[in-house]
Amino acid sequence: MYPVSTYGSVTIINLPPSPPDPISSAESAVDLSLPPNPYRGLFAFRPEYADYFFGREPFTNQLVTAVENRRLVAVLGASGSGKSSVVLAGLLPALSKRPVRQAQGRPGEQWLAAIFRPGTDPFQSLAASLVPLYAEAENEIALLEATRSLADSLRQQPAALSDVLRLIQGKHPDHRLLLIADPFEELYTLCHNTATRQAFLDLLIAAHSPFSILNSPFSIVLTLRADFLAQASLYPPLAEVLNQPEATQFLSRMTREQLTEAIVEPAKLRGVPIEEKLVERLLDDMGETEGSLSLLEFTLSELWRHQQHRTLTHAAYEAIGQMKGALSRYAEMTYATLSPLEQQQARRVFMQLVHPGQGAEATCRPATRQALGQQWPVVTKLANARLVMIGSQTVEREDGQAQEQATVDIVHEALIHNWDRLRTWLAADREFLAWQSRLRDDLAHWEATERDDGALLRGLPLAVAQEQLAERPDDLSAAEQAYIRAGLAYQQRREQQRRRLLAGAAIAALVMAVLAALSYWQFQAARTQTHAAIAAEETAVAAAEQANAEAKNAREAEKTAAAEADRARNAEATAQANAQAALVAQQEAEQQARISRGQALAAKAQAEDDITYQSNLMLAREAVLLTWQTDTAVDPVADAVLREVVAQADMGLVMTLPRRHHGGRVTAVAFSPDGRQIVSSSADQTVRVWAAETGEEVHQLRGHRGTVNAVAYSLDGHHIVSGGNDGTVRLWDAATGEEVRQLSGHSDGVNAVAFSPDGQTIISGSTDRTVRLWDAATGEEVRQMSGHEERVNAVAFSPDGHYSVSSSDDGTVRLWDVKTGREVRHMSGHGTTVWSVAYSPDGQTIVSGGNDGTVRL
Repeated sequence: MYPVSTYGSVTIINLPPSPPDPISSAESAVDLSLPPNPYRGLFAFRPEYADYFFGREPFTNQLVTAVENRRLVAVLGASGSGKSSVVLAGLLPALSKRPVRQAQGRPGEQWLAAIFRPGTDPFQSLAASLVPLYAEAENEIALLEATRSLADSLRQQPAALSDVLRLIQGKHPDHRLLLIADPFEELYTLCHNTATRQAFLDLLIAAHSPFSILNSPFSIVLTLRADFLAQASLYPPLAEVLNQPEATQFLSRMTREQLTEAIVEPAKLRGVPIEEKLVERLLDDMGETEGSLSLLEFTLSELWRHQQHRTLTHAAYEAIGQMKGALSRYAEMTYATLSPLEQQQARRVFMQLVHPGQGAEATCRPATRQALGQQWPVVTKLANARLVMIGSQTVEREDGQAQEQATVDIVHEALIHNWDRLRTWLAADREFLAWQSRLRDDLAHWEATERDDGALLRGLPLAVAQEQLAERPDDLSAAEQAYIRAGLAYQQRREQQRRRLLAGAAIAALVMAVLAALSYWQFQAARTQTHAAIAAEETAVAAAEQANAEAKNAREAEKTAAAEADRARNAEATAQANAQAALVAQQEAEQQARISRGQALAAKAQAEDDITYQSNLMLAREAVLLTWQTDTAVDPVADAVLREVVAQADMGLVMTLPRRHHGGRVTAVAFSPDGRQIVSSSADQTVRVWAAETGEEVHQLRGHRGTVNAVAYSLDGHHIVSGGNDGTVRLWDAATGEEVRQLSGHSDGVNAVAFSPDGQTIISGSTDRTVRLWDAATGEEVRQMSGHEERVNAVAFSPDGHYSVSSSDDGTVRLWDVKTGREVRHMSGHGTTVWSVAYSPDGQTIVSGGNDGTVRL
């Protein structure tokens, strides 16, 4: 599982398998009776080739001293300068000849060297190189389990590495461990998670803290391309280590004398002479270009294969295309032997084996046989031609069994920089490769979250991925295709769910319409009752008038008998009673009619979902007023509907703050996530926090020197961000009102601010025509996004935080990739100032509003 090799007194763990001798490749057309080739071509020198490794003795001695005295040593050099060779064929053989210093004062006898490539998961790679040094596993499955367990411990507990080092020291008391990370730039090209990268660096740096230099159980050697030094130095703890004496060893260009030694001595050991003046010619053609050492070694290897009469000649040098064209010529000759289909497959293979440079040159990227699929046969041909290297790694299958998985890598970065055809391919596909690199990051995150739906692509990124899947399926691995299809399937499920919800809403609206019709029927019935009551009242009034007439006649007829007078008075009293009863019946009927009418209007307010909230509000208000025009309480149905409509109405809440207020116009407001507080900004240069329930002022945030234009809460409600005409963005503690930090960088007023969904990033838009991203934890500017031609009025993050959108006086809406700062889309249409932008909750749609009076999707 983990190869173990011994060279002298050095035991090496994880030394990559030795590639075939260049002279033995199947395509060689030279005399196979030639002596073995002492030159390594594009392969790195390994310990077994140390006898042929010349010209680096001064640097090797310097490196040995640094390793013995320092806990961490970085070997820096240009691509192709021989960093791997000087460590494997220079440092390790030199250490095997020197005793190891021990804390007890007695010399040790051996070194343990563990080699690892950081790759996409540096913790897993480190664990794989350490486990064989202390674990007693019965089989490969047990080793895999031990490796996974150690990797998890290293991620969660940085002190775990010190514990493992003590285990190794106890198991190998007469050894000192040397960890070799080669190439270390993979930590930046293949591991894209900043938190993981920093945690791994902290682990390496902190592992030495319990030990002194003399009794430290291990040292670390990093090989790092010089163009990645600036990126590595951005992390202060690593920069501090690299700045210590002897910690950074710069592998400079070899002198002419050293190069002569590297050319002449290997051939001399094989008894092969070199024609006069050929060495000088090689050195002159080599020039001063960085990385030309690998071209020299490849040219020497080709010269050896084409030697004439056991001599390296000028004629052979001419035949192979000389220094400038040897590698490109050789690659082209190999490419020409492939069929048209194989040539297409070869292009796809090389595109999968290159990581596009971002601020640095392109680098190699290993791939697995599973990722390349049906293109593996052409990989075998390229490996036989020594353009790629095939290796292996042990992985765990789904059934828990161990399985060897083939891997492939470009033989050397010199091929990327010197093969014209490959450079042309990279230039043509650079944008696709950059997108594919981001897709692989998202895929890795999805796998790390156990394929959680929340890590799937959606919205615009999913649409772009769908286009790429349709246009270039052969350039995507099976895992990448499966990831995109999983996102499309999730989108389809969401759409089906939305349609079901819409269907349910339609049914609910139908039910409300039926209820409204029923209420209207009740209203009509009540009106009929009212008319009947009025008729009864009129009858009663007529009877009363008749009684009055009879009473008058009775009074005038004083001579009528007393019994007749009593009868008349009784009749009058009866008529008055009937009139009073009719009036009561009329009032009750009118009251019932108002209640029925109010309930009908309330039902209509609930049912009318196709008109504005304002219309619904007026219907609900009228319903309450109708039921309030009585001596009884407001009808509870109408009252409840009014409250519901007010709650649903997207009209804002108008609150008068009773005691204090801003001293100038209010420019922006926002609710806290829990709805308990309101934040406002003003031309009076303040930001104020209010209690939403009482209107009381909670905090007054002072610091801006000028109008404050924008405010926003973080999603957790712990912080408030504001932006003002003074050109600053300020972060406040929402609980105390204290200013946390000031974010400076804009050259003009800040008009818009927002938090990313995870609260780690702040976005701002300014009159200086830029959009800027800030690290909320440190206040550092992450990146600047330029493109707008006028001031920026509004900004917003997509729900997944991968994209941001901005609008401007230039009449455009622009979509940005948050990770790279690259402009993804340029949306025109308004033609004049665009004041506001927003994302839909699912991230699939952007809405904008502008001076042209339109809202656009």
